[in-house]
Amino acid sequence: MKSKLDLDKLKKLWKDLSNENEGDFSFKDLIQANVNTWIYVLKLNLKYKGYSINIEQPLFILSKKEYSVKHLVFKIEKESKNKFYLSIWKKDFFDRIFSINKVRTRDNEFDKKFGIKSNNTRFAIPFFNDKEIREIFLKDENLFFRVFTENQMLTVLMKHTLFIDSKDKFNKLYSTFKTLVDKLIETQIL
Repeated sequence: MKSKLDLDKLKKLWKDLSNENEGDFSFKDLIQANVNTWIYVLKLNLKYKGYSINIEQPLFILSKKEYSVKHLVFKIEKESKNKFYLSIWKKDFFDRIFSINKVRTRDNEFDKKFGIKSNNTRFAIPFFNDKEIREIFLKDENLFFRVFTENQMLTVLMKHTLFIDSKDKFNKLYSTFKTLVDKLIETQIL
């Protein structure tokens, strides 16, 4: 829970981010069912290398003085007939014991900390064999990343616990997402 939120200032920041990145900004306010809590969703739609990137930051307003932030989400969707999935997670105790890691990168430090699963290692291994990609995950344990196909739509999904209340925070995560997208394009996943 965080202290009082200046919603007008936050909306202005997101509008500015939209303008600086030649995108679209939208704002939704909803009431959560069964609870007297307002949900605000800040949204950006940005273009990058021919893809539409949707970025959302949900906020739960608990009272006039308190709010809670949900994961910041970056998402790309594109039609695809190929069934593909790639996920990475920080290993927990059981992952280390049972060695669930399906894809290995030959970077022992990385392979000890992260599990990778994919139905196509021909694409997954080159993606994670890139040192810059591995460093992104090693330096930021709050990053969730997944690529999957569902209903003939390939989805690239990145989530983060960071609350975007400054341009610097946004630019850092947007740059991270673009680096991941660039590597997905290079390895022909996207």
